[in-house]
Amino acid sequence: MKSMITSFFKNKVINLEIIRVLFITLSLIFSSNFLYAQCAAGCTWTVTGSNSTNCTVNAGQKLCITSTGDYSGDLTLNGGTVCNNGTLRSDITFNSGRIDNYGDLTFSWGSGFLLSTGDSVYNYSGTINFLGNLTISGGAVFINNQDVIFSAGKSVIIDATANGTIENNGKWLMNGDFTNHSAMGFKMGSNSILCLGGGGAFLNSGVMIGPTDGSCGSIIMNAGNTAVNTSTGIFGSGAEHLDLYRSGGFSTQNGSVGPATTYMICGSYFDCIPTPNLSITLVGDTICVGETGTLTATASGPPGYTFVWTGGGITGNTATHPSTDNQTDNPVITTTYKVVVTATNGDKDSATADIVVNPLPVANAGSDDTICFNGTAQLTATGGTSYVWSTATFLNNPNIFNPVFTGTTAGTFEKEVTVTNAAGCLDKDTVSITVSPDVDPTLTGPTDTLCLATANTIDLTTLETGTTGGTWSGTGVSGT
Repeated sequence: MKSMITSFFKNKVINLEIIRVLFITLSLIFSSNFLYAQCAAGCTWTVTGSNSTNCTVNAGQKLCITSTGDYSGDLTLNGGTVCNNGTLRSDITFNSGRIDNYGDLTFSWGSGFLLSTGDSVYNYSGTINFLGNLTISGGAVFINNQDVIFSAGKSVIIDATANGTIENNGKWLMNGDFTNHSAMGFKMGSNSILCLGGGGAFLNSGVMIGPTDGSCGSIIMNAGNTAVNTSTGIFGSGAEHLDLYRSGGFSTQNGSVGPATTYMICGSYFDCIPTPNLSITLVGDTICVGETGTLTATASGPPGYTFVWTGGGITGNTATHPSTDNQTDNPVITTTYKVVVTATNGDKDSATADIVVNPLPVANAGSDDTICFNGTAQLTATGGTSYVWSTATFLNNPNIFNPVFTGTTAGTFEKEVTVTNAAGCLDKDTVSITVSPDVDPTLTGPTDTLCLATANTIDLTTLETGTTGGTWSGTGVSGT
């Protein structure tokens, strides 16, 4: 751009119209974010919910409608400003004043609207709906960066006295007549669309200006629409980048050479639909301590999105995606996250969601135990709502908290229990069961004969073979 302007001065040819358009475009780019931030600043009144009270906004006053606001009262602008980031549906009377729109704005008067000197409408990232005709007169400023939509049969007239700025950088969607008599012109910005539905007619006796950045703009009509460029009609700077999407071109062409009649890539009938509003959904997660949670943000609306995250360990993360962005985090407690999404047209939306962190259970498999061969041990686990023992060998039921272990094989066995709490979180513990070897005593029999009523005794322990440590019993046996 710098070299472009420099070349103008080097050649001593100053194209004031192009410089003025460039200045307006740059002003919009650099001021859009600033104005968005100012929509809630310096407000005389702020609407945060539904409100239908009539309001007059005088010079130095500002009516602000937040993203949750829905204003439907009658508005009179006497030099004041309205900044809408929510929903504004009003009969609006302009006696000079300004509207900055980032949300949904509906001009409700079916009888029509007149914008004249001192009146300005800036549609930065929202949608403006007209239920009546629109007449631009005097030095009005109307700049559209997204969608302007007219009810069926409603028309636009830019009269011969209009010397303000009427610039379309988005979609201007109609099913009625479009008439331009202004010498200052209707300006079509980069990749912009002027769409006249099945019943609209196009008449230009003034100046139409096309994109000045080398991109194209489209005037889209059905073959049945009339398209007239009168003897005074001029297609000015950038006209070579305007595409008349109408079979047969102009039905009447008496003025300067109009736009190309070939079908260019920047517009078609499929573009004659409103840009969907930006919306964002954020899905959180539920995890257990030590696990990783996933956040999924999905945007819909104007294409191309930048996601900016806050919360937990992902604060400051930024990503650009066509529609969806996933982030992961490992919080140790339940944490709230927020994502702010900005579409390429400047529209913004935000959402919050939690990663819920549930505590782990404390598993306890009980104390270690030693049992005899073929003996049993009662296992008892605590700490949760469900239990699974592994392995299931020797257990009567591995899926209860208190199975019975039967020791049919000698040895030491570890049993692991997995304990689950109501939140589905897990913990594990083990218990050790020792099974003593099987006892198989053998007696060789006494070798002595004892006489009755004598003091002779036999040491029975000398008769044990194979196994020791048992308990003796029987008539006349003493000791163990």
